[in-house]
Amino acid sequence: MLTLISIFCGVIFWGTSFIYNGLVYVLTPIGMKPFANEILVGLYILAGPLAACLFKVPGAATLSEVIASIVEMFLGSQWGVIDIIAGLIQGVGSEAGFALTGYRHYDWFGVTMAAITGTVVTYAYDWFNLGYGKLTIPMNIGIVIVRFISLMIFSGWLPLAISRKLTKSHVMQLHK
Repeated sequence: MLTLISIFCGVIFWGTSFIYNGLVYVLTPIGMKPFANEILVGLYILAGPLAACLFKVPGAATLSEVIASIVEMFLGSQWGVIDIIAGLIQGVGSEAGFALTGYRHYDWFGVTMAAITGTVVTYAYDWFNLGYGKLTIPMNIGIVIVRFISLMIFSGWLPLAISRKLTKSHVMQLHK
């Protein structure tokens, strides 16, 4: 089941790249290109928190995120093998939030912690990978704020809502 969810999310990641390219096209002329990534980063981290909320076991977030990134890469992602590295970092970032709760909170607190740690870990990676260190302090503050909001929406509230709906519908009866 985790693999199926990861494959589905990998397809979402691949499709999100088209939206990303459109945002880059619109935001670059006004000097806001980095925000194309920030607006969508939560979607790219959806697989990890969704798997964590559904399966409630250590490692689910990281494993799901890596599998989804491999699927995205094999579908022809424009970033190639870097997807796997990014997926690992994104998975670890989400996983850290659940780990900080002792793997006991797969609720609002848990997804908020995952969004916070996901924001910190992925921003640190992108500081080097995307060259955010060369940007102004106000731009970096904006990036962190938009990134956190994206993570709270797409890899916080959304996975929590999906997992609750699946549990309520009795489709997922993995955690009794």
